[in-house]
Amino acid sequence: MPSEIVFCSGDKCPLKQQCVRFTTRGFGRQDFFVGVPYNFQTEDCDYFLPPYRPTEADIRMRAYYLWAADGGPEGKSLDYWLQACREMNPPQSG
Repeated sequence: MPSEIVFCSGDKCPLKQQCVRFTTRGFGRQDFFVGVPYNFQTEDCDYFLPPYRPTEADIRMRAYYLWAADGGPEGKSLDYWLQACREMNPPQSG
């Protein structure tokens, strides 16, 4: 993943396991916050970035592009829908 976000070290942050800035691993040059941006007094973070969850419209658009790239075969809509779902919802590593 190219570094298009500022990463966070997550030090003592209670939100780190749910924040993309901590859980994502980038490649190449990476930028990090100087300190953890979590505010322990207000118990929130202005820079919290939740994981991306594709919407039904996102999946529909991806399925359409897959279908169109294959020449628009009839009777295969479910196959393209399932392929789009797999691409947009990769298995979670744990």
